[in-house]
Amino acid sequence: MSNFYSAYKISDEDISHILEEFPPKYDTIKCDHITYKYRINHWNIPPYDVDATGHVYRMATIIGYGNNGCVEALLVKFADSYIKSDGNPFHITLSLNKSLASPKDSNTLEYQYLLFSSLNISTTPITLPC
Repeated sequence: MSNFYSAYKISDEDISHILEEFPPKYDTIKCDHITYKYRINHWNIPPYDVDATGHVYRMATIIGYGNNGCVEALLVKFADSYIKSDGNPFHITLSLNKSLASPKDSNTLEYQYLLFSSLNISTTPITLPC
């Protein structure tokens, strides 16, 4: 049974920057992680970098925004890709109207690229139960 998902946790400091740059439009605010793989069988930490002090991290850049009227999300690019192995985009679910949508609905959003503004964030790789 697939009971876990691997993700990149967003720091509290970067969450504050994101919410300042992109004020949420809906009542349920998520904005805490970027899913790497969903429904995996075991603890599986996603790819990461290590700095000179031993800090484990992965840099990402917000490059787009999507909103379908009940969920909004931010398109995210890691060094070389913004598409996950399942074909869905890397994204941060920003906010949603919980009575009309669930976080997984952000997988199917169409995104507008924010070529005029990009926000770099530092994330920490994690694995969590579903």
